[in-house]
Parts: sequence; C-alpha cells; structure tokens
Amino acid sequence: MKAHLVANPYLLAPMAGWTDAVYRELCREFGSGLACTEMVSAQGLAHGSAHTEEYLTMRPGEDQVIVQLFGREPTVIAAMAARVAELMGERLAAIDLNMGCPAHKVVRKGEGSALMKEPELAAQIVREASNAIDLPLTVKFRRGYETGNETAVEFSRRMED
Repeated sequence: MKAHLVANPYLLAPMAGWTDAVYRELCREFGSGLACTEMVSAQGLAHGSAHTEEYLTMRPGEDQVIVQLFGREPTVIAAMAARVAELMGERLAAIDLNMGCPAHKVVRKGEGSALMKEPELAAQIVREASNAIDLPLTVKFRRGYETGNETAVEFSRRMED
C-alpha cells in the first residue's frame, strides 16, 4: 500500500452505492492511486451472503484494493478480515474499518458511527482485527457521534493504541 501511495497519493474513499468495481476502475484511470470497496458487512460475509461477497469482486487488471468492513462484533470482524486477506491475497492493500457511517440502518445496530459512543468496544475491534491480519489497518470515523460533541482526537488516540 505504501508503495502505491508514494507513487500516487490520491485515494478513492469508500462511498456506499458508488464504489463498485467499475467505478473504482474509472477512478483509477483518472488518477486515483488506490481505491476502496463499498462498506462490506462482516456479519454478511460470516453468513455467506452472496450479495455481500459481490462487494469483493475486482475487475481484471485491478491490482490492489482496500476493503472496508463494518460491524460491531470484534471476533466476527477479525475473522472476516483474515478471510478477506486470504481470499484476496496480494490484491488486498489494506483493511479499513468503518466507524463513521451515520446511516440509520447502520447506527441502529450499533455499527458505523455508533461505535464512537463505545470507544472501548471500538478499540477491541481494532485490536482483534489488527492481530488477525498482516496488512495495514485503518479506521474511518467522524469528528464525533453528534454535532457539538467532538471526540475525534481522543477516539483516534484510542484506536492508535
């Protein structure tokens, strides 16, 4: 991943409903150094959902991608991070954990940005996922869970630890 970003520091961030394989290919053609998948449900992967597994599809010639996982169960996320790493091999540049999605259907399950209200659980997810893979691990999050309650600096320090 580092070599890609040194050569080209532009990264296509994950966008639900947009960052499928075709869109990633187009963005790479227009200068993105790396691209990220849409949010991939760790629980969906664990249950063998064919729809969820489609998010891992790469186009011929797409050399590396960052897979963004979301969920709230540390052991499930760690196991699915390891599974994705095994399935994708050299084509996987990194795993990104989504702790920033504010969508109601995600937050109501305690996933996405709701994890910012549970920093201990979030840190446990990061620890277990980090121990499960031998790749860069990043965390996407917001300034805070809600306006006026900005906790990003403290949260980021906990994730880094």
